[in-house]
Amino acid sequence: MTDKEIPKGPKANEPTLARRGIQPRLGELALSCRKLLMNNLAENLTEVFNWADSALLEASSAQHTPNAQALFYDARSRIRDLRNKIEHDYHQKISHNFTEFFEAKARIKAPGAQAPSEEQPLTLIEPDVYEENMHITNMVNRVSTASAPHLYAL
Repeated sequence: MTDKEIPKGPKANEPTLARRGIQPRLGELALSCRKLLMNNLAENLTEVFNWADSALLEASSAQHTPNAQALFYDARSRIRDLRNKIEHDYHQKISHNFTEFFEAKARIKAPGAQAPSEEQPLTLIEPDVYEENMHITNMVNRVSTASAPHLYAL
């Protein structure tokens, strides 16, 4: 083989896929995928908020004390107040990540979970706090189970 036959990498001024962004033939497909994703996401996000609302209402009615009931009603009200902002921010982030992916800027990111510190001692928690955490965990598990097929599709 001669030097002329060996393929070489792109030159600095030569456009590559990463430098061009979405190729023209992929543009329509990418836009179609984005539209499908955003529409499907909007429907599924509405379902998630409805399930969360129902789960909070169910948890509040299961409480025996007015204070515990008020906590769940307050959480339900807070979610309703923040729903539009949450939906907007979520759609914006998905759209941004979609664009970055097709512009070859997407990077694999390690989860932000940190290892527990050895300096933090273990402490006991109050029964009320434990019970509240259990209800929240159960609610999250129910919503996760119910929306698992939709989240997997995403």
